[in-house]
Amino acid sequence: MKQRVHINFKKIIPILLVYVIIISTASVALFSLLNKDNGTPTVNTPDASSNVSIDPIPVEKRPISSFKSISVVPGDDFLTEAVTEAKAKEEIDSVLSNIRNDGFDTVELTLNYNGGLIFPVEGFPCPAGNLLEYFYNAVKASDINVVTVVDIAALAEKTIVDPKDIERICSVLSSEALGKYSDMLVLRNCYITPDSISESEYSASGSTVTYEEYINKRLDDAVKNFYFAAVKADAAMALGIEINESECPENAVQNVGDWLKNGSADFAVLYDPYSTDTDDISFMTYYETVRERIGASYTDLHCKLAYDKIGSKEKGWEQTDQILHQLKALDTMGVTGFVLDSYGDFVNDTTESREAVKKYMADLITNDYILRELSISKPEKKTFTTSEKTVLLAGASDPEFKLTLNGNVLERSELGYFSVDLELKDGSNTFVIEHKGVSETYKITYKRTIIKEISPTSKTTLPSQSILLVSCTAISGSNVTAKLGDIEVALTEAPIFDANGNSDSEYSNYSGRINLPTVYDEDVSLGKISFTAKSKYGTDTKTGGNVNIIKEERPKPPEPSQPSVPSDITSSGSTVSGSENPPSGGDAWVMPNNGKYVDVGTNYVAEVINWQAETFSSTDDSDYSKPTNNYLPKGTVDYCSAGVVSSSGGAMKILRYGNMIYGTSSKGVKTLKIHDGITLPDHNTVNTVGVGNTGRHTQITFDVLWKAPFRFDLAPQKYTDERNSNRDYTISSATFDHIDITFCYATLVTGEVVIPESDPVFSKAEWINNGSDYTL
Repeated sequence: MKQRVHINFKKIIPILLVYVIIISTASVALFSLLNKDNGTPTVNTPDASSNVSIDPIPVEKRPISSFKSISVVPGDDFLTEAVTEAKAKEEIDSVLSNIRNDGFDTVELTLNYNGGLIFPVEGFPCPAGNLLEYFYNAVKASDINVVTVVDIAALAEKTIVDPKDIERICSVLSSEALGKYSDMLVLRNCYITPDSISESEYSASGSTVTYEEYINKRLDDAVKNFYFAAVKADAAMALGIEINESECPENAVQNVGDWLKNGSADFAVLYDPYSTDTDDISFMTYYETVRERIGASYTDLHCKLAYDKIGSKEKGWEQTDQILHQLKALDTMGVTGFVLDSYGDFVNDTTESREAVKKYMADLITNDYILRELSISKPEKKTFTTSEKTVLLAGASDPEFKLTLNGNVLERSELGYFSVDLELKDGSNTFVIEHKGVSETYKITYKRTIIKEISPTSKTTLPSQSILLVSCTAISGSNVTAKLGDIEVALTEAPIFDANGNSDSEYSNYSGRINLPTVYDEDVSLGKISFTAKSKYGTDTKTGGNVNIIKEERPKPPEPSQPSVPSDITSSGSTVSGSENPPSGGDAWVMPNNGKYVDVGTNYVAEVINWQAETFSSTDDSDYSKPTNNYLPKGTVDYCSAGVVSSSGGAMKILRYGNMIYGTSSKGVKTLKIHDGITLPDHNTVNTVGVGNTGRHTQITFDVLWKAPFRFDLAPQKYTDERNSNRDYTISSATFDHIDITFCYATLVTGEVVIPESDPVFSKAEWINNGSDYTL
């Protein structure tokens, strides 16, 4: 804040008289251009060839070498409505409130207004009173400096080198109010054009120098007058010259350099209109070029930033962090004073630039973040077509500036990283990512895949009389068919569930079976299997692998007698086992019509040769594992199909009791051994040997005629979804209250199963005759 010194004149008058006598001669020469009577400079226009030289007054200046300033202009930022002093003061209060809150430590105030001034000077209109005094006092109360700007060209009636206009301008610059209510003074439009002085005037002057030299001399002398006028207002107030090459002649910059050297100016303010990304000349390059041309230090050449260009189409200015780039550059160069060129543009800025500048002035933005740009790593192309429902958008950005997707702010990590799945609708999708005034547009076409997967996809060779299980994944609600040669079947839809039991609403599984024809004498190719899905999004067809059938020998007529079942597949050795003396009797077993047993003929017998074999329902069109299908132990035998049931997991044999078993497990372990030319007994018998408890198990021992398959069920147990094509066998509670063990082909059972009272699991047991078999 400016400090005033109060002097006791009674004590120092004698000293002053002596001092005046000593310097009177020098004073006459020094102030020859100033009229002491009325305070207004009297201007003598010297001949350009004369050697008039006015040395600057040796007074220590008080320049503000470091400041964060913003430009306030009457007519734009206040005095915008009815020109009344009260209204103008209200507007000034609003302006200064924003400046205080935004963190500026200096205000650049233009004093010109509508052909006049905002403070009273004789000869100039002042429509709203001394607003300079009000503005200054209000600002200084917040410890904010005031740099006043006078547009000297606007004060001249002819030109700034005309003698009468020099007097007019000097009357303003030397006014007591200007010196009292300014911390620094800047002259704007301090230049003349070649046509400012006519050729006739030049000729009449009798000058012996060139026309150009004459013009420069007139301008130099005028600036010296302006300087000494400002000295009269306040000898310690620093005087600066504003440089704006977009408005002034090319040689004006050199003139400023001369004034800084000869003492007619103390500093300069350069308006730098370029961005840091301009191709021909950049913000930094321009500043350095001008600084070198005028020979100024970094602290003597301040910089005015073109805030009004934020968001324009000029290169670099479309980025809302452009001002931050420039402030960072000024820091790097050591420039300690800057001015934003427009208070109105700053305070009304709806971009993030304003908040970022406020953070910068408060030292809340680290250097690491200022120059960070938007970087998108996914997707790699901006225009493409996909069959995926979602597309990943990922990348990094400056965390100090918001990132928007189609106008909505995206959340990011503390360091600015982001990752989001873009949901696509059918057809064209447009996504606009905006960051710091720069936008990236992605145009993604979503072409929905109707059929995603099919099976089988590769060449399949099967024995005659086989069943081919077919499946595909397609849009839910589609009508899906599979066609092989002349055979066409409709596939059954089942939902897809994830590990958490959630259903995929977009796609479903479709499955079915094709019964292949019996082929004799030669191998036959049925061609490629094709899948067709008709959905609300259209129709799609995909083709799988070729299907071949291996020829089969024609059946031989039955011989008079059939060999008996080999002893090695009826020998004892398991809990459900044969016996040396199995019970005899019982009726011959007859194929029931209950939908469980399957007529596979009696040509082939399958024997389980692995320690256990997983079973699958023969009525299913898939090989899904189910808790309702029990494993069969090693040694189990049953009649099996001549052909196989082919699925994506391999080839299965259908056993007569109703389930299927893979001939070889998924791990490559052989599970079944196929016998031909043998027969099994026409029924089975079961004899109860005893019931015991091992401490960990309830063990019931039976003698059986042969090792036939059995079924094991928890009953009645309710599962979430028991449809054949679905694997959702989760339960909400245990609803079963007993266990059923069904002995297939059993026509005779003997012995009562008595459960001990001490048994912790079972309370009783009973036999149930099913007609075709018995259930315990």
